[in-house]
Amino acid sequence: HGRDEEGYNAHYGPAHAAQDALPPGTVVQGNISRLETYGAFMDFPDPQSNEMLRGLIHISQMANHRVEKTSDIAKQGQTMYAVILDVEQERGRQRRIRLSLKDV
Repeated sequence: HGRDEEGYNAHYGPAHAAQDALPPGTVVQGNISRLETYGAFMDFPDPQSNEMLRGLIHISQMANHRVEKTSDIAKQGQTMYAVILDVEQERGRQRRIRLSLKDV
């Protein structure tokens, strides 16, 4: 994955108490910024700081049925609600935010 993983992580700002501000189960509203074969990236404002964050909705989390193509569920620029699965701290400053469209 190399490049995809780096691109994913490079979009995050400082990890200021992200786990506290974004507990699992929090529903956020955002815009789909990019579609990939493995999922969709969604940009959304941090509920506390309004800093724009980016999370990944893995293809397995896009629907309760098997999804063949991410574009069957989401379109670039589309506004959607997603639920936070978890926030993983990485390398001190960067974080990965996993999102789901299931059970929103």
